[in-house]
Formats: sequence, structure tokens, C-alpha cells
Amino acid sequence: MKPSAGGEWIEYLKLFYGTKMMLVTSLGFLMIHFTIHCSCLTTCSRKSNNNLKDYHECNGFSGEQTLLEYMFTPKDDRAMHTILIVAWNKVGTGETVLEYNNNRITSAPGFQFAVPDWNDTNYNVSMLLTNTKMTDMGKYKCQVYTDMGPAYVATATISLIVTDNLKHNREYYGVSGEQTLLEYVFTPNNDGIKLTTTIVSWNKVGTGETVLEYNNNRITSAPGFQFAVPDWNYTNYNVSMLLTNTTMTDMGKYKCQVHTDGGPYYDTTATISLIVTVNSNP
Repeated sequence: MKPSAGGEWIEYLKLFYGTKMMLVTSLGFLMIHFTIHCSCLTTCSRKSNNNLKDYHECNGFSGEQTLLEYMFTPKDDRAMHTILIVAWNKVGTGETVLEYNNNRITSAPGFQFAVPDWNDTNYNVSMLLTNTKMTDMGKYKCQVYTDMGPAYVATATISLIVTDNLKHNREYYGVSGEQTLLEYVFTPNNDGIKLTTTIVSWNKVGTGETVLEYNNNRITSAPGFQFAVPDWNYTNYNVSMLLTNTTMTDMGKYKCQVHTDGGPYYDTTATISLIVTVNSNP
């Protein structure tokens, strides 16, 4: 929705003020930059660039909240600026993940303004990812348009690096001939929406073997593997797996993937390493 370079002021006036007013055709506009700050709920660092104010790098962790902070302060502080448009886009995808336009806020699942009850008079247009995914990694561009015209359009680019959360990569110890519990209780950040589990899949990494699966209202399992919760069903977020008679060949990494009716955004994955020792009291 950015005005064209050749007649940006004319198009801007037509768009927001109508076509019955006098059109100004001078192209000698000066682009005014805004001071930009960026931080995350974890860490944030500046990146070498021709314009350090307009490009930052942030780090987040999967399964947690991540803040992409953008507070702009116009150099011309003699006049009150009213925000007309705020657009957060993921660079290279064409996807607008968060937008304010025409007094209306639209957003993709898991993206929202960081300030509760944000409105067009607030210069803090920071974006909050409520449940960061590995697929959220990438560059995000925020553009802000105000009623002062195209010379005051502000743009910031923030690069988000997401690290797989260590709490979803755990290590368990078992003893041959005994039961072993691989525990995984997932808590989706669902904004109050009731989610129903559609698929649970436990796989042994590197073998291609699915040892336990719930799919299409049916549970299948390899011998000696079962859900830890008796009479488990799709409404239970405790998808822990029980090995009923652990063997030395069970040692290795297991990946649990959970899908819900909320769509890919709410999918979760946990990786658990199992170390099996020989029973000293057979």
C-alpha cells in the first residue's frame, strides 16, 4: 500500500483526502527518518548496516513469546502525527502478519500488537509473537504511514533468529527390563481457543519407525509402547509415552509431534533422548 515513487504525494492525498483538493506536484520532498529501537524478550543486537537505525537482529526461542519492538519518534515533533497505516510483513513471502488500516486491525494467528488496546495515537507499534515457531524465523519489515504525508513514512527491518527451545529437547534414563516414561505434556498458546488433538506421532529418530501414533481416532503402536495415561483420548494434552519393558535396543532419540485442529501454527514437537542401562538385578 506504499505510494508510488513518481507521484507519491499526489497519490497519498488522493488516497486519504479525496480528489477534489488542489494537487501539489513538486517532487522535492525530503525523507525524514525516525528513531527506531528494537528489543526482544530474550536478546537483541544491532547489525552492521548502512543505516543502523533501520535494521536490527533479534533472537527468540520456539514455544515462547518474542517481542519485535519498534518505537518511532518523528524528528518533526512540532505537530501531532496520527497513524493511518501500520503494516508488518514477512520479507520474501508476501505475507502481512499484522496490519492496522482504516481503523481496523487484522493479524495472522500468533501475531499481535505488543501494547494492549493499541490505537492510532500510540507510537509504540511493537509486534508480539505469542508462541514463536521455528518457521517464524526470517526478516520482518514494518512500515508506518501518518497523516503528515509520504515524506514521513517510516520503515524498519528486523531479522528474527529462532532457536529450538531446550525444554523440548530432554534426556531420560531407563533400565532394561523395566518400565520407562518419556514424558511430554504440551500446553499450546491458544489464546483461549479450545484445541482438539488430531494427530500424535512418536517416532524413533534415524530409523523411520513410528512406535506410537494416534490418527483418525485410532491408536496404533509397536509392541511395548503405549500412551502413559490409561484410556488416553484426544482431549488430553498429556501425550507421554510408556515403554512397558525397556530393552537395550530402545536406546536412542524419540520425536513426538502433535497436531491440532487449530492448524499448523499450533503444532508442537519434542525430542527426547533415551539412555538405557543394563539392569544390575535381573
